[in-house]
Amino acid sequence: MKLILSSLLPGIAIASLCSAQQPPSLPTSKVAGHIAVFIEPQVDSTQLQPYLRIIKQQPGTGKAAEAQLAIATIHYQARAYSGALREFEKVITGYAVGSYTADAQYYLAQSYLNLRQYSLAIDEAKKLLATSPDSKWADGCQYVIAFSNYELGEDQATVGDINTLVSKYPNSKYAIEGYRLLGNLFKRQQKYEDAIEAFQKMASRSSSRGQRAEALMEIGRVRSLLQDFDGAILEFQKSADLAQDGSEKANARYDIASAYLMKGEKEKALQEFQSLAREFPQEDIAPYASVQAGYCKMELGEREKAIEDFKKILFAYPDFSHEDLLLFFIGRCYLELQRADLAKEYLRRLIDEHPKSSLRAAAEKMLGG
Repeated sequence: MKLILSSLLPGIAIASLCSAQQPPSLPTSKVAGHIAVFIEPQVDSTQLQPYLRIIKQQPGTGKAAEAQLAIATIHYQARAYSGALREFEKVITGYAVGSYTADAQYYLAQSYLNLRQYSLAIDEAKKLLATSPDSKWADGCQYVIAFSNYELGEDQATVGDINTLVSKYPNSKYAIEGYRLLGNLFKRQQKYEDAIEAFQKMASRSSSRGQRAEALMEIGRVRSLLQDFDGAILEFQKSADLAQDGSEKANARYDIASAYLMKGEKEKALQEFQSLAREFPQEDIAPYASVQAGYCKMELGEREKAIEDFKKILFAYPDFSHEDLLLFFIGRCYLELQRADLAKEYLRRLIDEHPKSSLRAAAEKMLGG
């Protein structure tokens, strides 16, 4: 059951997700094959009217260019990226070169990045670096190129891009993000010692407590991948001590408890998960901590207590995304307690209510199907 647990609960690997600066997720209407169909958010037209009047009254002027840039920015901030592309292009093609054209070029690259059109994002970022190498957006463009190559799987190019970023712009906020990206790249390549070094540079060179806490968390996760759970726990504790809000602290505490569980110290893990759920009941991680606590009890042979915990979670979190896991655990506990009638009830509920669950086959096997 440990494999199922680690694959379905947000443990050390899952909780990290990709901590590189991902573009925000876009609203999706449907997915056809591998092609996501995105819904373009609507822009409030009343916001555009003052700028449209300026363009109409002062065509071709700097004021008109600034108004056009404002229209494009409104689209961008509304996450209407296709519209933003159109409006930023109008700035670039319709007006004399000025500071606003560099702004438009940069956000054109960012719009493509947010639309996951990484090759086009790279092209636009390179254009700005070629025409305005001293632009205030130069470091951001270099990061757009690095991040896009990372997403395209161009690992060698990514490393080169990040090296350029941190050497040319060492004091930029994007240099810190570059080290984060490099750490994630090395982690993806399973070059764990190199990943640790990159995250250590992120931690040592950032003035932000939050970023340092994130870097230490990543170091802990990599140490967990190396089976160095004691080292991981030390890093997670440092991260928890630096954390500035409840969510960050709760996530660090969760990873501490998970490391104890992966280390085989189930009683210590149980204490940590229970403490976390008790101290941070409003955090998103709380129900997962409660599930893990129940799992620890189940593994420690405290099946009646585990069942009680799992049922409490079902009641307290009716929309919990892993309800099938809870039903499976309850059914398993009842089987091990020789309560076949109750085991059948919960396993049958899993099969009927979650027909696409990865646990369905195991539940059917337990029922003798």
